Amino acid sequence: MGYDEVSEHQWMMEDTLRTLAYERALRAVIRPGDTVLDFGCGLGILAMLASRAGAKKVIAVDRLPIVRLAHKVARQNGLSNIDFYHAPEGSLDLPAKVDVLVSEWMGHFALHEGMLAPLLAARDRHLAPGGRMIPETVTLRAALVRDPSYLERRRYFSTRPYGFDFSSITPFSLSEVRGERFAPSHLAPPTATLATLEMAHLPAPPTVVEGSLSPEQACEVTGIAAWFEACLAPGIHLDTGPLAPPTHWAQFFFPFTDPWEISPSRPVHLRLAPLQLDAVHTRWHWSATDGTTTRTGDDLTASAFVNRPLPPGLLPDDGR
Repeated sequence: MGYDEVSEHQWMMEDTLRTLAYERALRAVIRPGDTVLDFGCGLGILAMLASRAGAKKVIAVDRLPIVRLAHKVARQNGLSNIDFYHAPEGSLDLPAKVDVLVSEWMGHFALHEGMLAPLLAARDRHLAPGGRMIPETVTLRAALVRDPSYLERRRYFSTRPYGFDFSSITPFSLSEVRGERFAPSHLAPPTATLATLEMAHLPAPPTVVEGSLSPEQACEVTGIAAWFEACLAPGIHLDTGPLAPPTHWAQFFFPFTDPWEISPSRPVHLRLAPLQLDAVHTRWHWSATDGTTTRTGDDLTASAFVNRPLPPGLLPDDGR
C-alpha cells in the first residue's frame, strides 16, 4: 500500500506506542559513524529520529512524491545530514552500503501490504555485511474466534434489510478479510505461532504461513483472528495482538462460512496464504482443519468479480 495522503501519516505518527518503540530501537542500535537507510520513509519521522539518535548520515527513501514533504520538514528542523530520494520500485542507487536499515513496512497482520519484497531487495542491495535491521524479527500469530457476533455481522445481507432479499451478496461479505478489534474473551485459547520472519536472513516473502493448536475446550468458532509481534531491537517489542495495548494496527479476521464445533481431542491446523497482486493489493486464501472438518475461504474470486472492468451504460439482464 502506498500512503500518499498526509492524514494517513498523521494516523501512524499518532500511534505513540509504535513511534516511541522505533525511537528506542534506533537509540539502541545506531552506533557512532553509522549510515542509516529509512526505507519507505513517508513523512520522514524515522529518518529524523535516526538523525537525533546519532547517525552520521541518514538516507530516506520513498516511492511516492510525498517524500518532498519529508525533505521540507527535515530542512525546517535543521537536519542537514538526511538525504532524501524519490525512488520508484527498484530504482534506488546508493554510492555505498549502509550500516542500519530501518523500515515500518508492516500492514495489518504484517503481510497485508506490498512492501516486504521491495524491502528485502533493498536489504540485499544496500545493507553492509553484518548490518542491522529494524525490526529484527516479526512473528505471526493466530487464534480461533469464538464470539459469534463477528460472523453475524457478515450475515447482515441474509436478514432481508429493509424488506429486500440481498442474500446473493452474503458470499461476498463472507469472503472479505478486514481488520477487527478482538478482546481476549472473543478468542478460543490457545494461540498458534504461524511464522517468525528473521529479517536479516529471510530469503523472500512467505507464500504460506501455518501452524497448529490444541483447543483447551470444546466451543463453536466462526473464523481466524491473526496479528503480529515485532522485535525491533533486543528487549524492544511491538505487539498488535488482543492482549496488548491498542495500536493503529488491527487484528485481521478471516471468516468461516459456517460455525464449527472444535474439541480438545482434535488439534486444529491453520493455514493462511497471501497473494500479492501488485504493490497495493494483497488477497488471501485461508483454511482450518482438524482432519475431520475443514473450513476454507478466499477473497480473490469475489474481489475479481466485483472489481472486473465494466463498460458504461445499461447493464444486461443476466437472466436471474
